[in-house]
Amino acid sequence: METSHPPLGRTIISIGIALWGMNPFGWRFMGALAGTLSVAALYLVARRLLGRTSWALLAGLLFAFDFLRFVQSRMATVDVFVLLFTLLAFWFALEHAKGGRPWPWLLAAGAALGAGLACKWSAAYPALGVAVLVVAAEMRGIGSARGRTGSTAAAIAGAVVRMFLCLAVVPLVVYAAGWLPW
Repeated sequence: METSHPPLGRTIISIGIALWGMNPFGWRFMGALAGTLSVAALYLVARRLLGRTSWALLAGLLFAFDFLRFVQSRMATVDVFVLLFTLLAFWFALEHAKGGRPWPWLLAAGAALGAGLACKWSAAYPALGVAVLVVAAEMRGIGSARGRTGSTAAAIAGAVVRMFLCLAVVPLVVYAAGWLPW
């Protein structure tokens, strides 16, 4: 059995094979689906970053015609799944940074990072970017909590616990779960 990458990406590809048979369409179906979903994920990231639907649509349109993503989506490789999970992790982190309820978005970001790592270890590099974004959002939250309650220590402790659970424990659990079919 080939073990150069963690098995989640191959497991996802095997879903397409189970649905459509052991043929080129079956091998490529899930990659093409992930490539298509990555355009939508990039739109969501651009919408959150740029704040305008027109700019987000332009970003999605340009990304839809990106040749590397297009080719990776047509082949039975795991790279397109890493791309999708990474884009989702950034979108979830941006939603977390927006404010409101911190746990659901942060848990989703951690799960997406873990899924990306369970496809290919190169997902660790963008995971650092997601972590920087989350730390910045948490620091902003600590500043606003200090203004409301005056308790900086409690706000820092809550942020550290949230970040550790959501960006360390959850990704490791998802990564480990990716090995279960193997």
